[in-house]
Amino acid sequence: MNYFFSVVIPLFNKENYILKTLDSVLKQEYNDFEIIVINDGSSDSSLEKVKSVKDSRLKVISQKNQGVSVARNKGIFEAKGQYIALLDADDYWYPHHLKSLKQLIELFPDAGIYCDAYEIMMQKKTI
Repeated sequence: MNYFFSVVIPLFNKENYILKTLDSVLKQEYNDFEIIVINDGSSDSSLEKVKSVKDSRLKVISQKNQGVSVARNKGIFEAKGQYIALLDADDYWYPHHLKSLKQLIELFPDAGIYCDAYEIMMQKKTI
């Protein structure tokens, strides 16, 4: 099946974050996407937590640890979507994120990259 977005998430030892990360993707207002998690040799319970999520759009691939770039590239290679949406395993999206990206793609079809606003939380302070 072809999707509009392929959400690629490299995963290495993020057991405390990955479920919230996946939940933020699954709660998107725009839902024409697949999720590809590349488990990059996690030694904690990250993989088990991902496998507990039941959604037909979720694909999990495990490999020996080779680093985030190799994991991300593996996810891109496996992607079936028209567009790649990158997300780290300890980051979260607001529910409108993919909808906003889709609107930007429609408004600016010749752009090479798309993004919307983001926040960084550091020492309990949002920037």
